[in-house]
Amino acid sequence: MTLIISVPSIDKTINFPFKSEITIQELINQILKAVNLENKDNNNNFKLQYENSELFETDTIGDLSIPDNSKLILINQSKLVPTTTTTTTTTTTTTNNSKNVIDLEYKKIEMSNSNEFLIKQIDMIVLDVSCSMTAVAYNGSTKPGLLEMNRSEVSQALFQTMLDKYVSFEVPVVAGLVLFGQKIDTAFEISKNFDSFSQELGEVVANQGSTRLYEAIYHAANEIEKYRNNPKEKLAPDVCCRIFLLTDGQDTSNINPYNVYQYLKPLNIILDAIPIGRDDNSTLSTLTKATGGSCFMANSTQEGVELFEREALLIPTQRDSFSPFSSPIENEQQFSSLKGDLLKTISRKVDSALKGITCVSKIDQQKLDEISNNINNGSGAGGTSKRIYREYISFQKSIEELNKNGKSSIFTLYANPNDISVWKVIMKGVVDTPYEGGHFVLSVQFPNIYPFAPPKVRFENRIYHCNINTDGNICLDILKDHWSAAITTEKVLLSIHSLLSNPNPMDPLDVVKAGIYRDNITEYNAQCKKWVQDYASSLEDLLKEHDLI
Repeated sequence: MTLIISVPSIDKTINFPFKSEITIQELINQILKAVNLENKDNNNNFKLQYENSELFETDTIGDLSIPDNSKLILINQSKLVPTTTTTTTTTTTTTNNSKNVIDLEYKKIEMSNSNEFLIKQIDMIVLDVSCSMTAVAYNGSTKPGLLEMNRSEVSQALFQTMLDKYVSFEVPVVAGLVLFGQKIDTAFEISKNFDSFSQELGEVVANQGSTRLYEAIYHAANEIEKYRNNPKEKLAPDVCCRIFLLTDGQDTSNINPYNVYQYLKPLNIILDAIPIGRDDNSTLSTLTKATGGSCFMANSTQEGVELFEREALLIPTQRDSFSPFSSPIENEQQFSSLKGDLLKTISRKVDSALKGITCVSKIDQQKLDEISNNINNGSGAGGTSKRIYREYISFQKSIEELNKNGKSSIFTLYANPNDISVWKVIMKGVVDTPYEGGHFVLSVQFPNIYPFAPPKVRFENRIYHCNINTDGNICLDILKDHWSAAITTEKVLLSIHSLLSNPNPMDPLDVVKAGIYRDNITEYNAQCKKWVQDYASSLEDLLKEHDLI
């Protein structure tokens, strides 16, 4: 049994004996000795990589579940040329960051059991391009003296936000674009090429008469069904199909909306909609609710952008009680009696791994011994469980040592004693910042291929920050393109703590808050303090709310 070791700095590849118990650092030392590099460079300059991830020195080959005949690469970090990464907040420009995020997702999927990147969502965006879309969208919604955006411009801004978040959240989705007015056209075929989609969206012109709204929905449904029958990407068996409609007018085709519902139901295609400038949205909201979708509303462009950044708007399956076509509708009368809602916001459902789970601040030694024995006897998930267990022990030890020496730790670690891969962490707000005095709950979930993919970390109580959105998602490079198997979760949490005092408004997850930060830092800091007071001031309430003991 061997490992294939590539050493690019000397253009050499060697076979090395496979030993599951050898640590990464020991293996590096032996490789350097074998290729006569031990005395030429400091051993600490060399790192081993597997599947593009740097390996942690104290892990063993067995811990990492690296199989026989795998290829490892020995990198001399002192020879690397520093590089910079430029990020943008629009989807019209391809950036290194976006590409790396997608590459990381591909890598994670390839290393999972399916070995394929499965598309879990098909979206068809349907935009009204009738002449009325050139009217002002929201009268008085901006500051005095600023030019009001028209409805077409707002529609582009909202769906550009959606495309941007597809990439930021690594949503496994493909999407297309239908334009309608007097004519109905597929402006962009269903694809995952969001840069091209973004460019097409930016060229939309509203200059048509009529509003063939329901016919456009039929057309979009046919496009989805055509793609589903002949996909260009591998689809998940339970792929979610959605039409997302934006319009400012009533249908002019005299088609019965109940017939539209009947057409969508056997295809299992839901309808979401956001009407702009309409007085009567009752029929549209009924149709969306009947399919299991939602009808949204916003009173300003800012409200709309904030809404389109929400995870549950982007991904329907993340909504509470999402159940397509579950309303008891057998005839047109039942359809007409269904009352839809106009939603100004939408929340994601609680992750199933966290729902109803109690996490404790200290797992008793007997339970820890039991967990350790199960891992060593093969009952756990191999190297992943070993790595998580070691990190838990190390993190708790560093917390205890700080507290013992009179330096209160900024973290309190909680874990599920029945599943040590589920953590919750109480993090104290940074001193001398607007977050001082606050307590923030972060959930940590480890993927089954950890440490070759980063943990999923999110804020569970609300925090006002331009790099953290309302759903608690965090824009942090080491959780995406800069992740390495050598990084520990404790280091991730320290980086998040540092992010509170060093926000990056040039690479925001919440563009509205980033704008306030750039334009009025005093207002930004005031909002930070207010949210701390409203959502993060009572530790007792947080412990109770999040089942922490």
